[in-house]
Amino acid sequence: MRESFGDVRAVGGRTRPTMQKLLAELRALVAMRDRHDKQVLTVIADIDGTLQRTAQFRLLLVDGTQDVQADGVECRDLKNSLVRLSAEEIARETAQLERIREQISGL
Repeated sequence: MRESFGDVRAVGGRTRPTMQKLLAELRALVAMRDRHDKQVLTVIADIDGTLQRTAQFRLLLVDGTQDVQADGVECRDLKNSLVRLSAEEIARETAQLERIREQISGL
């Protein structure tokens, strides 16, 4: 994809990039494609912030789950404090990820 935008640099294939590196790569591609359209870069910055918040939520949910109940989940955060996540919050975060996926594919 980089070559089609005119970039000839080699990108290493052995390392597995982090989400931050992938978003930086997306920013570079969009900047090469749309030199005058700064709105897309703002959307990428919004996606980056949302992904960071979602990563924290995922860490809490996946690593900290203590008890699953009918209407939510009880988790422990990094400070070992009890946090209750409702089913609505989990559904909202899932919808947020779906929205981000659609935004990235639209870029």
